[in-house]
Amino acid sequence: MRIEIFGPEPSCARCKASLKNARKAVKELGVDADVVKKDVMSREAMELGISLPPALVIDGKVMKLGAVPTTDEVRAAIEKVRAGLA
Repeated sequence: MRIEIFGPEPSCARCKASLKNARKAVKELGVDADVVKKDVMSREAMELGISLPPALVIDGKVMKLGAVPTTDEVRAAIEKVRAGLA
């Protein structure tokens, strides 16, 4: 599983909090996932339609946009993707 947080470079406080919450959710669930930060000005962000950071993307699916996802929200998004509902 690949979890990406899209935001500006250098990272802002909201993106850092998003990364922290994503890593915490991955650890709590015990899933094998890469959690990475990506630049919101990248081609990939444009292709995904991301214009309002921070954005949480799991396996290429935009799960939250424009706000810091809580650990519970990240956990729920991971479960949704794993279940094939997203």
